[in-house]
Amino acid sequence: DGVIYSLYRANLARGENLVTRGKVPIVKGITSLTAVDPDPSETDLSYAVVAVDNAGNESGPSNTFFFNP
Repeated sequence: DGVIYSLYRANLARGENLVTRGKVPIVKGITSLTAVDPDPSETDLSYAVVAVDNAGNESGPSNTFFFNP
């Protein structure tokens, strides 16, 4: 089976790591190497992805990406 990812977003200061525990992903079931935020936020500009296995278990989050509009 292929890898499936989920995308998370948060309002963090540059250099902070996004912790996904207890958060709901903004996009689930990503099967490609690209994803689009369906409802971009003006304040939550930090993103991270996790890999999800067939049982629904998530990996640790990727490095946090900070978007500068």
